[in-house]
Amino acid sequence: MRIIAGSARGRRLKTPNDTLTRPTSDRLKESLFSILTPYLDQAQVLDVFSGCGAFALESISRGAAFATMIELRPEAAKVIRDNVIYCGFEAQTQLIEGDALLWLKMLRLPAPVDLIFLDPPYQLEMAEEAVRVIADANWLKPSTLLIIEHHKTEALPQQFPVWQRYRQVRQGESVISFYRYASATEAEELQ
Repeated sequence: MRIIAGSARGRRLKTPNDTLTRPTSDRLKESLFSILTPYLDQAQVLDVFSGCGAFALESISRGAAFATMIELRPEAAKVIRDNVIYCGFEAQTQLIEGDALLWLKMLRLPAPVDLIFLDPPYQLEMAEEAVRVIADANWLKPSTLLIIEHHKTEALPQQFPVWQRYRQVRQGESVISFYRYASATEAEELQ
C-alpha cells in the first residue's frame, strides 16, 4: 500500500500484520480520490476504523488541512503513528485510540468536518450504527460528505436520517458508498 498522489506520493505505508486489517486496494483508492479531489483542499477529515491511516494520510498528501483518525487495536494504532511520522504529517493529524462508536458519541473536534470515511471490519457490519451516531454530532456542516467502504453483500440503505446516498463505486468484494448531508427539508422527509 502506498500514497498515490500529492506531497507524500509514492511513500509505502506499513499495514498491521494481522487478518483483521483489510487495506483498500490502490485501484479502489484511485477511484475514490478521483471523485474526492474537488473536496480535499484545506478539508477537515475524520477517518473512523482507520486501520493503517491510509485514507487520512492520502487526504493530507492531496491538500487536506487536518485529519483525525480513530482506531481501536493497539497494533494498528502503532502502525498509524509510524506512517504519520514517515509521511511527515505529525502536525496535521490526530490519532484517537479506542472504540470508535464510543468516541464518536463524545468527540469534540476543533472545526467542522468536511469528509468522513468509515471502513469498519466487514464481518461486523457496524457502518449503520456508526452513521446513526454521527448523525447527532455537532461537528457536521451542510457540505459534509460521508464515505463508507463495505462488503458487497452488506446492503446499506439509500437514506439514513440526515444522509442521502448519491453514488457507489464497486470493485471486487468492496463497495464505496457516498452520502451527502441532507437539507433540513430532506432530513424531515427521510425520518
